[in-house]
Amino acid sequence: MKHKISSRNYLVLALLTTVGINSSLGGPINNIQSDPFRNTAGGFGVLFQNVGFNNTGFGYVSLNLNSNANDNTAFGAYSLSSNTTGSSNTANGSMALRRNTTGSANTAHGINALFSNTSGSYNSAFGTNALLSNTSSVGNTAIGLSALSKSSSGSTNTAIGFQTLLNKTSGGNNLALGQSAGKSLIIGNNNIYLSNVGVSSESSTIRIGNVTDHTRTFIAGIRGKKTATANAVPVVIDSNGQLGTIKSSVRFKKDIHDMKDASAHLLELRPVTYYYKEASEDGSNPLEYGLIAEEVAKIYPDLVVYGQDGKIETVQYHKLTPMLVNELKRMNSLLQTEKDKNLVHAQEIANLKQQMKVLQTKAESIETLTSRLARIEANQTLGMGKTAIKKLQNPG
Repeated sequence: MKHKISSRNYLVLALLTTVGINSSLGGPINNIQSDPFRNTAGGFGVLFQNVGFNNTGFGYVSLNLNSNANDNTAFGAYSLSSNTTGSSNTANGSMALRRNTTGSANTAHGINALFSNTSGSYNSAFGTNALLSNTSSVGNTAIGLSALSKSSSGSTNTAIGFQTLLNKTSGGNNLALGQSAGKSLIIGNNNIYLSNVGVSSESSTIRIGNVTDHTRTFIAGIRGKKTATANAVPVVIDSNGQLGTIKSSVRFKKDIHDMKDASAHLLELRPVTYYYKEASEDGSNPLEYGLIAEEVAKIYPDLVVYGQDGKIETVQYHKLTPMLVNELKRMNSLLQTEKDKNLVHAQEIANLKQQMKVLQTKAESIETLTSRLARIEANQTLGMGKTAIKKLQNPG
């Protein structure tokens, strides 16, 4: 049943509680007994207006306004003090779930845990000020001092660790694990932070580790494993540590032009063999093949990348492939041009040979004619001489 008390009788209630007489005016008495509806109360104003079942309250005005809600447990001053119809809540700590009115199935352990929650359900907060500002969002989990403490909207966030997702105000489905993980995020959804503070605004991003504390990465199940599909591509990394792949589709590009002679200086690059100054952990230090980035920078500055410290770090070797293809095409074109020239020259030589053959034939014909003409002239000369002799012999 429900018990009411006017404000002018509040002092009387306090006095009765002080001397150890029924703190809930008809509910369980201060020797910690339960009423017929399995409600248990201990402290001033606990379960003051309750008509529900299976509720337990210990601490100053805990579950004070609970009416027909059931299965709530409150330990600590003001814990669940505003709850009216919310059921199956657990509050352990001063001010835990203090403003909850209709939210259900929430768990709060720690001072001010889920303090501002009013109608949000299925939230879990462990630690002082955990989910402090949550009001109506659902399905959040915060473990650690001030975890998700400024989150006023956004559901299904999970923050585990000291001050994880501390400054997030709105956004859902974020995961943060480790001290201060996701601490910088203010607005964003679907992010994952593992020991990384993140940035103020982003979504659908995974950040693992930080450059100060983590200098190496080991991931099992990659090396020596064939991908399930035959469309695998190389993975690259930028100076901010972001992983990605190279996009080659025309739909991602603009201002497309032929490379022409941009690769003409490739032969000026100096391929070298070398050893790294620092050997591998197993002591091996095999011979390597490559380029010297500082030398490449003098010829092709766009092929060189710099670290966060501004120093030259490496060469974008993947860009050399299309440049080599272009240079191969250029050389092939030059060879084809020379080949075409040689064919022309060969044809010219063949024509000259043919002309020489014709000329030779003509020369032989001329020589034959000349010989015949000489014989004719000789014969004519001989005939004329014989005639003249006859005339001399027979003058008249």
